[in-house]
Amino acid sequence: MPPRFTDDQLDVEVLFLLRQHRGRKNPIGRWEMVAKIYGPQACEPRSDDNFADRQIRESVARLRRQGVLICDMGDGKGRFLAATLEEYAGFKAYFGSAAFEKIETIHAMDRAAAEAFPSELQPRLL
Repeated sequence: MPPRFTDDQLDVEVLFLLRQHRGRKNPIGRWEMVAKIYGPQACEPRSDDNFADRQIRESVARLRRQGVLICDMGDGKGRFLAATLEEYAGFKAYFGSAAFEKIETIHAMDRAAAEAFPSELQPRLL
């Protein structure tokens, strides 16, 4: 069983490790992070359902919401702290593209819902 951390404790561990990996040329891999924080035994199974990996992903999301410039280009090389504005801009374009696609999909589905359920979407008068 991997050691348990509070969210705050894990965020400190993740940030400490990422501060040693600044710049796109110095990433830390997903499973290397798991091994360094939880120990090598926590790397199995290597899947999205892995408890330790999931905890680290949640920590990364919390830290990003706090403004920490944690980048991951989705290329399998790992995470790193942006060392330049260009690195952050590249991450922003990669990470944001999925959000824009989802927003466009919601807008299209909203238009279809308005046609399919017009009376239910009309504002109700009191």
